[in-house]
This record gives sequence, structure tokens and C-alpha cells, in this order.
Amino acid sequence: MEEINKLRQKINEIDSRIIELLRERFDIVKEIGIHKKKNGIAIKDAAREKEVMDKIVEKTKQQGMRDIQEVKEIYNSIISVSRNIQEKD
Repeated sequence: MEEINKLRQKINEIDSRIIELLRERFDIVKEIGIHKKKNGIAIKDAAREKEVMDKIVEKTKQQGMRDIQEVKEIYNSIISVSRNIQEKD
């Protein structure tokens, strides 16, 4: 049981880092949304979203991960939330 607790602690630390990075990402997303609105640029940018997803898939493969579909699902959610943040600010 002690080993499980140690592993769970590592997960907790990783989760904290993920939250910090999401906060940083979403702060930047807000700035982009402000810029888009000032310049009359559409919030949804399908080409950019595809570019982001292609890079994520490539990085996932480079890391030797086999869970590409799961990572894509996570990033689809991040992109969707990012778009929502831009729309409401």
C-alpha cells in the first residue's frame, strides 16, 4: 500500500503542474481572444486547431506513447475550452 501512496503522490504533483500550465495557457488564450476581437478576427480558426492537433499527435508519437486517441480527446477538450474562453472575454 505504501508504494501505491508514493505513486499517487507523484500523480498529485503532476496534476499540480498540469493545472499551472493550463492556467498559463488560458491566460495567453484570453490575450489572443482580445486581439482577435479588436481586429475582427473569427474566434474559431480550424486551420490553427488542425495545426495544434497535428503537432500534439507528432509529439505524442515522439514520446513513444501509444494512447494517441486519448491524448487527442484531451486536446479536443482543451481547444474547446480555449475557444469558449476567447468567446466570453
